[in-house]
Amino acid sequence: MASETTAAPGAPAPPRRRPPCVLSFSLARDRFLRRRFISAGLRPFSIRLPSPAGAGTTIHVWAPPRPARRPVLLLHGFGASATWQWASYLRPLLAAGFDPIVPDLLFFGASCTPATDRSEVFQATAIKAAMDAIGVRRFDVVGVSYGGFVGYRMAAMYPEAVERAVMVCAGVCLEESDLAAGLFPVAGVAEAAELLVPSRPADVRRLVHLTFVRPPPIMPSCFLRDYINVMGSDHNQEKTELLHTLINGRKLSDLPKINQPTLIIWGEQDQVFPMELAHRLERHLGENSRLVVIKNAGHAVNLEKDKEVCKNIVDYLREPVSNALNGEKPGVPPHSAGDRVARPNKMASETTAAPGAPAPPRRRPPCVLSFSLARDRFLRRRFISAGLRPFSIRLPSPAGAGTTIHVWAPPRPARRPVLLLHGFGASATWQWASYLRPLLAAGFDPIVPDLLFFGASCTPATDRSEVFQATAIKAAMDAIGVRRFDVVGVSYGGFVGYRMAAMYPEAVERAVMVCAGVCLEESDLAAGLFPVAGVAEAAELLVPSRPADVRRLVHLTFVRPPPIMPSCFLRDYINVMGSDHNQEKTELLHTLINGRKLSDLPKINQPTLIIWGEQDQVFPMELAHRLERHLGENSRLVVIKNAGHAVNLEKDKEVCKNIVDYLREPVSNALNGEKECAAALKVDITDRHEDTA
Repeated sequence: MASETTAAPGAPAPPRRRPPCVLSFSLARDRFLRRRFISAGLRPFSIRLPSPAGAGTTIHVWAPPRPARRPVLLLHGFGASATWQWASYLRPLLAAGFDPIVPDLLFFGASCTPATDRSEVFQATAIKAAMDAIGVRRFDVVGVSYGGFVGYRMAAMYPEAVERAVMVCAGVCLEESDLAAGLFPVAGVAEAAELLVPSRPADVRRLVHLTFVRPPPIMPSCFLRDYINVMGSDHNQEKTELLHTLINGRKLSDLPKINQPTLIIWGEQDQVFPMELAHRLERHLGENSRLVVIKNAGHAVNLEKDKEVCKNIVDYLREPVSNALNGEKPGVPPHSAGDRVARPNKMASETTAAPGAPAPPRRRPPCVLSFSLARDRFLRRRFISAGLRPFSIRLPSPAGAGTTIHVWAPPRPARRPVLLLHGFGASATWQWASYLRPLLAAGFDPIVPDLLFFGASCTPATDRSEVFQATAIKAAMDAIGVRRFDVVGVSYGGFVGYRMAAMYPEAVERAVMVCAGVCLEESDLAAGLFPVAGVAEAAELLVPSRPADVRRLVHLTFVRPPPIMPSCFLRDYINVMGSDHNQEKTELLHTLINGRKLSDLPKINQPTLIIWGEQDQVFPMELAHRLERHLGENSRLVVIKNAGHAVNLEKDKEVCKNIVDYLREPVSNALNGEKECAAALKVDITDRHEDTA
């Protein structure tokens, strides 16, 4: 199962950097572009590659869940990640019958490797292995600038896989001597690196003026610094090494000639790779190539004239192969669309989700300046800066074929693992961000999954019980190699955590239940114990669809709710964080409550801390005392004053301190008795480290 995580737990963690401003324009735009990919039907996959592609190498790629038509591989150039460069091309390609597959090249976006090879050959090997992993054997390739270098190498190394190539301002025919000859606006590799890997607003301005014929008239330094911090501060040393390896010692005589039909697209006023390189490539390829020059465009022709470039790509790839070759027949006969996509091989098990799994729901991309988008990205950055990495784990049967669990975890969870399970609301990052550093400082490794139908976790299965949730989360823990752990569950997460403790007593050592009304009965609704009279009203409260619903929920869950909650912010939150899988969430509530009886609830034997907000209106204090009586001496109740149901957010420091203090106690203390001797405790801790290393 460990092979199904997005990257090897031992792989290098992403670089840590200070989280950017919550109201960052670059954060909001990045999230907006990701939403465009999702709304076009693509899904993100992260693929761990084995040797020889490079142990620990991870390729992040956007692809349709079932790439069954004509796959087109889109390779980006230097700059931000792939989403920033290809978003406007997706729908035209899909409408024309193509399936775009869009990876981040190594050291861009979420793709990385511990290997030291910086050549385009290594990049081509890694991307080809990723294509094999998702079951795509034959495809066309489109490369922009540096992506063209990689695409060209793929065409040369894998002629049986690459059918046609499109090179967009890709100076593959450059020679190192061209720099000294004055062909480029830079005099050496170091200056080229300073230009293409900018670290100051002035560098970004220079790059934009060189790559655009009509650059923006105003580029405020604050926006440029924000862009550098958000999108241009990762792996800069490695990107510089890519440029050095690309240029140093490069000779046209060493460049292989590819035999695939090739379209060359160039901006007429390209200053980065001048038109001379376009003509040089055309001569190098001969009759297999065709050159299209785009007027009034520079090096960033894919952005400045995206519609014209996209039309040329679509028209070219639609042509019969004989036309694309200008009358020459290729050595390999054309194949049907069905031949292009092969059955996934062993590598396919390492993608984040089964290619046949259901795609995320499509919704209209939210406003670029969305506060909720920016806050969501800010919280994700807090997780990354705390040393956690996102994993997406595809689960086999019996947990459910096609089930995917998204989880944040340390790359090597080798200390005391603590599983944090969120409640209803947004994804896990919104509910646990403030708990990470205190837990890490206390010697614990937090592991934070999204429960099914929250965040990025989903399943095609129809089971909506907390038992199924518990089974899926346990399978995900097994996948990342964690066998024994403590569990902390808030509200609905407590229901799931309680079931895990009952079903897997050998795995769950201690439990913390935070405002988790696991002892409720369906009859409690009719008895007036809750602020709702039935399951339907409970679903309307916990799965809000209108600003008024959110206001009511906040006033019920917080003792001191925000005094002002503008409807525009609430609508934005609902659109961004609360509009996915609402039907499934409603079904979760129905399954949770309908027919529920305390007599059916098993008694868990693990030491259990119960934390409750004194003024909880969603799950009143009666349920806390009921749970304490049900568990007996194994439990301990802590009541937090001046707090309601959202005690984990309203009194996060106090709740976190109670959790840390409790989990630090010897098991004998937590059990309120001398039920474990010191020798047994020592063996227990040793076993935990062996299981999770």
